[in-house]
Formats: sequence, C-alpha cells, structure tokens
Amino acid sequence: MRGIIRHDLYAGIGKQWGRMLVFPIIIGVCCMIAAGRAEVIFGEGACLSFSETAAFIFCGVQPYAVAREAAQPFEVPIFWIAVQLYTAYIIGSYPLHDMRMYGINMLIRTKSRRKWWLGKVLWTVAVILLLYLMAGLVVFLVSDHSLEHMWRIRGELWTLYDADLSAFSKEEIILMTVVFPVLTAEAMSLIQLFLMFAADAVFAYAAVGFLCIGGAFYASMWFLPSCSMILRTMKYVLNGTVWKPLILLQAACIISAAAGCVTVDRKDWLE
Repeated sequence: MRGIIRHDLYAGIGKQWGRMLVFPIIIGVCCMIAAGRAEVIFGEGACLSFSETAAFIFCGVQPYAVAREAAQPFEVPIFWIAVQLYTAYIIGSYPLHDMRMYGINMLIRTKSRRKWWLGKVLWTVAVILLLYLMAGLVVFLVSDHSLEHMWRIRGELWTLYDADLSAFSKEEIILMTVVFPVLTAEAMSLIQLFLMFAADAVFAYAAVGFLCIGGAFYASMWFLPSCSMILRTMKYVLNGTVWKPLILLQAACIISAAAGCVTVDRKDWLE
C-alpha cells in the first residue's frame, strides 16, 4: 500500500505541478477582480478580508427561476464555473493516463485491485486538499492579513454578493466559504474518478459538466456543485437544515469510493 501511495504522490502530484499551479493563478485573478470591485465600494486602497474575498469566488448566483421572477437577467457564474471545471481537468488528467503507463504494472505487482483503487481515492482527496490549500494561501496573501477581521463580511458588500452576509456568525461563514467548497470538490472529484473507470473519461467530464450547469441554473442540492455556492447554502444555514447538504456530500464521497471498489474488481483491464 505504501508503494501505491508513493507512486500516486510522485506521478500524480510531483509530476503534475505545472497543471496544479494554474489553479491558484485562477484564484489570484478572481482575487484581483474582487479587490477592484471593493475599491468601487470603499474607495481606492480598500482591502477585503479573507472571507470577503473567498465569498466573492464562491458566491455563485441566484437560480434561474429566482432571477426570472425578479425580472432580472440570469448571470452565468463565470468565476465559480472556472474553479469547478479546472478542478475536474486536474482530476481527469492523471488516473487513466497512469493506467496506460506504469499504473497497470503497479496493479499487477500489488495483487490487490482494491488497494490500487484506494490509492487513487487517497490521491484524489490529497489533490483537492492541496489545490484548496494553495487557493487559500493566495486569498490570504492578497487580503487583509488581520486575524481579527479574517472572518468578517461587511454589510456594505451586499451588492458584491447579491445578499447581506454580515449577519452570519464566524462559524457559519467558515462553513460557507471553506467547508462547503472543499467538501463539494471532494465529492465531485470522487464521483468523476469513479465514472472514469466505470465508463470512460468523456462520460465523466460530461457528467461533471452537466451537474455544474444544472447547479448554476437550478436550486436543488442534488446538483452537487451548487452546494459550494454561498447563495444556495445560506438558506440551509438560515433555516437550520445545513445537515442535509453536508450528509449528501459525505454520502456521495463514500458511495463513489465504495462503488469504485466493486468496479475495479470486475473490470477487465486487459481488454
């Protein structure tokens, strides 16, 4: 098992740094745009807190039906979609390529398909944590470094988010700006990983794209990517049902990992 983990960390992370570093660059661009809009509200030299910047990236949009009822144009959440799709690209770029190269030899040597699959699951979890750790570092560097203001969201920024987030507690802000985005990314990545081996990479990418588009347009948490949108999860926080999306996301992670064990046991890798 250690050999599998070392191989995936070396080949799946060590050799993928070029691609992975693009992710914090995307986050950095979002941060600069957020800073520019903050200056429009507060004046030149204004600085957002960590949570205010993160909220801008993961704010998302109101569902299409809500925008239509309010007679407002539906805005595509460009920043949010960019983060979701590039994450999917990173997850999809390694496992199948590895299987066509050294991975099949590793699978034969370990004599355990389930251990090999577990290695890929652990790789996926590690990659998501690393990507979001780098993203968090970028957000921290360009934001107000004061720990006192780190989890503060000012009411004057309601136009930036299309909602007043100032009334939420520190714990609720951490939940919406950190926990939900990371947990959603883990769930979607494990689903994608499973679909890549159960079907193929094209189907997996198509499924992720479908869920992202559905999550942007519709309010249902069953479109899992929408669980990383603050404008969607805030309603669960407000009505005390935040456990629903949390359980759904955790169940998606567990079911995807378990289903993958069954799939790799039955799949003919030499066909």
